[in-house]
Amino acid sequence: MSPYPSSDVFTRICRSVEEQYAHGRPLCGGSDTPAEPHCAGTAISLDDLRSLRAEPGHLDRLAHWQHIAGHIRRDPENKAGSGPSWNLLAVWLLAPRLRGAAYSISRRTGAEHADVCSALLQGTLEGLRTLGRADATAAEQHLVDAAFAAGWRTGRRSPEETSVGEWGAVEKPEGPDSLAIAADEVVRVEGMSRTLAQQAQGERLGSLAYRLGLLAHVRQVRQRGRRRASRVVQPVVSDQLDLFGMLGSAR
Repeated sequence: MSPYPSSDVFTRICRSVEEQYAHGRPLCGGSDTPAEPHCAGTAISLDDLRSLRAEPGHLDRLAHWQHIAGHIRRDPENKAGSGPSWNLLAVWLLAPRLRGAAYSISRRTGAEHADVCSALLQGTLEGLRTLGRADATAAEQHLVDAAFAAGWRTGRRSPEETSVGEWGAVEKPEGPDSLAIAADEVVRVEGMSRTLAQQAQGERLGSLAYRLGLLAHVRQVRQRGRRRASRVVQPVVSDQLDLFGMLGSAR
């Protein structure tokens, strides 16, 4: 089995965005869309952004990123609920670089590809959350730096293994009830297990995606991926975290 799944989270996000915003419809600046001050009266469509993705040296690259950053700064959590999700479009725009980084980090560090993808996505979402503090002319670099930093941290982390003795039937010595702990007592906690650490990471990332207005969309993307996987005769179990399925409702 290939260590790199053909349909990672970035591939699914790209497919969903292109289905949702296809046909050359303007994302901003159309006749039926009120113009914002940062738009400078210019229209922008998915086709414009696609050409930007394909050509890193595109002359309009900085202008388009300033345009997108303006929308995100104005409504970072997409509270308006109308129009496109600029947070999602920013992830889509960076997806080729993030996918390439995931392959590179996995090869060089031996980390699980799915774990690196999750970390890169988490770093991007963190970058979107703090985009208001970055220079408007460096929005793209701010997001890339945040994503890559998270990805490399995952690749360099070596999980600690703790030896555990065999389970025995020895009676535990009587002592104070372990649940009767004083409210001001500091309780030491040992290192998390891999499963618990993944769950904590998933819940944190799911909460962040909810605040940025991406939770419902990414859930839908992952559900589509599961339906496609169910058509395979012999499904392959993946270690990809169910990052967004753990939250019933975020608070």
